[in-house]
Amino acid sequence: MSFMPGPLRLGRGRLVALVSIFAFFSAFPVLYAALVSAPAQAAPADDGRNLFETRCASCHTVGGGRTVGPDLKGILDKRDRGWLIRFISTPDRLIAENDPLAAQMVKEYGMPMPNMGLTPAQAEQVLAYLDGSGNAPSEKAPAEETAPPGEGDAAWGRDLFTGRAQFSNSGAACASCHNASGIGALGGGTMARDLSDSYSRLGEPALTSIIKGTPFPIMKAIYGQQQLTDDEVAHLVAFLKESSQQRAGGNSSAPFIVISAVGFMAILGIMQFAWRRRLTGVRQSLVKGGSR
Repeated sequence: MSFMPGPLRLGRGRLVALVSIFAFFSAFPVLYAALVSAPAQAAPADDGRNLFETRCASCHTVGGGRTVGPDLKGILDKRDRGWLIRFISTPDRLIAENDPLAAQMVKEYGMPMPNMGLTPAQAEQVLAYLDGSGNAPSEKAPAEETAPPGEGDAAWGRDLFTGRAQFSNSGAACASCHNASGIGALGGGTMARDLSDSYSRLGEPALTSIIKGTPFPIMKAIYGQQQLTDDEVAHLVAFLKESSQQRAGGNSSAPFIVISAVGFMAILGIMQFAWRRRLTGVRQSLVKGGSR
């Protein structure tokens, strides 16, 4: 049986085939447009590069040499991948568990790696980027990012550290959280580490990188939107260099001890002067009472 008379008659099978072909070519432009307009999914290595540059580059390079932390070029050849994922995502937990490799890193670099809030999946992306960079030429930050700031002034750095001088972007004074030699007998805050030996312990490039990059969570919360200028970084580094030299030359707590001793003796003298007449009156009443 056919559906059309005369020369246009087609069999059932041919009619179905023609309808199917027509439907396919009609839908093809729509499918093509949907595929072209769909957003491209970033490769894990691309995501890892962005994470590395925003979370890790303040302390690490890939082939640029050791700074605050180790150079990460070829790190997958030196450490187990599973351990690296845990250390990148939860370094504080590994350190608390007394993991021997984590403890070695803290001892070698003089400070624990901060928890940067990366998930294990994001740690995998960072490793994918590092894995792809393993055989690439050494990567260094642009010259304007790694060039040291100009010559700093230690006295100005001391004023910035203590808050006697304000940062350009109104950041909090360093002494709110840190102490350092040379800021006076009363010292600074105790919430964070004493920075008296930071220059001698870390060296100028690493110390500059930390102050400028603010890699630690508390620093990032305070200075993330109130970044220090290059000159302010240089002044602080100059002051901390001077502070380290003072620390090496003597005990920074000695002035505080001397002032405490003098203050204690002064209080004793004031009490003796204030109570001397009362004590005399007590003695007289006792002597009179005893002579009866």
